[in-house]
Amino acid sequence: NQSIIIDRQEFVCSLNPDEVYVGQGGFSDYLAYVFTPKNTVVLESLTSGNAIYVFNQNWRAFSHLTKKQILSQKLHKHRIIHATGWKGDLRRAL
Repeated sequence: NQSIIIDRQEFVCSLNPDEVYVGQGGFSDYLAYVFTPKNTVVLESLTSGNAIYVFNQNWRAFSHLTKKQILSQKLHKHRIIHATGWKGDLRRAL
């Protein structure tokens, strides 16, 4: 699991985020990768079994909510499951 998690983080870093933060609230086990020119933030988990969440710049407010609240209120731009093709899905989301 550790090598998978490292691979995921390295892939997101290879997309050249401008800043990286540790998530809060329901996203405390996520890293937030900020892509300023694209007005986009990617939250990638440090735990296996979690999806990638893509937000606009309001991610800080959303990161205090639970994942259930995010999903039920459709506050995310994209939710990407780690399945075959997820890297391409993330590139397209950016």
